[in-house]
Amino acid sequence: MGLARAAIVAFLLSACASASAPFTSPSASPSISVTTAPTATVTPAVPTTTPSIAAASPAATPRPITDPNQAIFSAAAGWRATGTTLVVAGTAASGATTLVALPISPSGAVGAPTTLVSFVPDAWALRRDGSAAAIVVATPGRSRIAIWETSTGAIRWLTSSDQGPDQSAPVWSSDGASIYFMETTDTARKMVALRADGTARREITIPDRFDGGVGLTPDGKGLVWSRGQAGGSVDILDLATGANRHLQDNASVAAWRDQQPRALLLVGGCCAGPPGASLELWDDVALTSRVIAARGPQSDAAFGTASWDPRGARFVAVRYAGTRSARSLAIIDPATGAVQDVARTEGATSVLWLDEGIVFTRPAIPNGADLLLIPAAGGEPTSIHQGFGGIGSLFVVRP
Repeated sequence: MGLARAAIVAFLLSACASASAPFTSPSASPSISVTTAPTATVTPAVPTTTPSIAAASPAATPRPITDPNQAIFSAAAGWRATGTTLVVAGTAASGATTLVALPISPSGAVGAPTTLVSFVPDAWALRRDGSAAAIVVATPGRSRIAIWETSTGAIRWLTSSDQGPDQSAPVWSSDGASIYFMETTDTARKMVALRADGTARREITIPDRFDGGVGLTPDGKGLVWSRGQAGGSVDILDLATGANRHLQDNASVAAWRDQQPRALLLVGGCCAGPPGASLELWDDVALTSRVIAARGPQSDAAFGTASWDPRGARFVAVRYAGTRSARSLAIIDPATGAVQDVARTEGATSVLWLDEGIVFTRPAIPNGADLLLIPAAGGEPTSIHQGFGGIGSLFVVRP
């Protein structure tokens, strides 16, 4: 099954080039004039428990977290996807991140949402099949990775010792068997591969200015990472050989497809000034590229998050019209550069193109975000979920 239909998608790839969130390999990328589809509006459940982190006075030393349940809570057990499912990362009023599973079809939501887990927000990554999440738990003096499993609801540390270097930037392997992550001490930084059960540790040579992985290439052989610099970069580390390919500075990956040129990059737009960037299509093996949609001199137009259609022939992108609030969706043909507006998508912030249709988010009043679906066969954008406090990331899971 092609990556465009089976992989987990993560949006918001770079804080400077787009509206950011953690990245995993994209999922999986016309004007759409359509009839109204049934509305299935749902509200995520609110966690009934809170993290048991001891309060301390400003002068006191914060208590280290020795149990991952202090930062990860309201964990469901026994859930698994039975059809195409969106996993929505939302922010609760308390500030916690909550993952909610929402089954979908071309007609909209097809079942009640399931609250999967909540945690004190930090870096995290979802396994491709949705069966587990690797969550970075920050504790005074260090950070450490914990694993939450959907089948049992169990929460455990990835490593057995509570002493050691900082662990950060987790990325699941394509087969879900291992996790790649950073280990940092006062004197050194390492890239480590570890099986999800904590065994078979392997260290991977990293290049200068390595700042942690953000996702994998479609074939799972390359780790996409960003240099520690203004605007970041797009680099690809060969996980078998340690060889590195540098694609572009001041850039981030917007979306992947299976065939070359396969990487769609957001380039420029950092760090001050109007929002948005240019879109470039890259062959990440031959290291050749061309501009698909250029950013205008006054950011009119400019582009944000994007997603390939399931066949990898076109992509949909958030297009800015000079200001951060004036944005909507547009479909772009990479062969010709032709741009087609998508009607009734004003305010769009993130987008994902699936077999079931185009899913996008936009702000909702008061203080929330709306998740909408445009069916593949055409139809009005229909609300399928609301996030109170905001929607940070979307992932698609297929059984």
